[in-house]
Amino acid sequence: MLSIKVPPLGESIVEATVSRWLKKEGDAVAAGDTLVELETDKITVEVPAVVAGVLSRRLKNEGDVVAVGADLGEISEGAAGAAPGAEPGAAPGAAPGAEPDVAPALVDAEVSVPAPAGIAPAGTVVPAAEPVTPPAAPPASAQPPAAQVQAQKISPAA
Repeated sequence: MLSIKVPPLGESIVEATVSRWLKKEGDAVAAGDTLVELETDKITVEVPAVVAGVLSRRLKNEGDVVAVGADLGEISEGAAGAAPGAEPGAAPGAAPGAEPDVAPALVDAEVSVPAPAGIAPAGTVVPAAEPVTPPAAPPASAQPPAAQVQAQKISPAA
């Protein structure tokens, strides 16, 4: 059994009220399903299931005031969606204790994936298709027009 606890609610919040339960005792739950909503004067918090299973007990009722860290209920792990007496990992509809149906050819198969075209095996040095040369620097005489204007001397009008 895994306890469902009131999570931390904020720096100055130490208690909350159980607003409503979204799951009933005996309901199957998946990890992440919201189980219960808690309210404070500042926030409403949804408390999720941290594991898949069955909500086995609700320890607090709607309207109860609960402290941070208090137990809200319990989840029986691994029983979500399973029929009573079924084993976890068993195929749906399989008899309890039956071996899983796995094709032997799939278990012993070797898979060979060819490398994509253009990719060399690890450790192989491949020459570049074309040599890479850096771009040529512009000649020193090619100044932008704004620089040429600033370089000209302007004589004052007489």
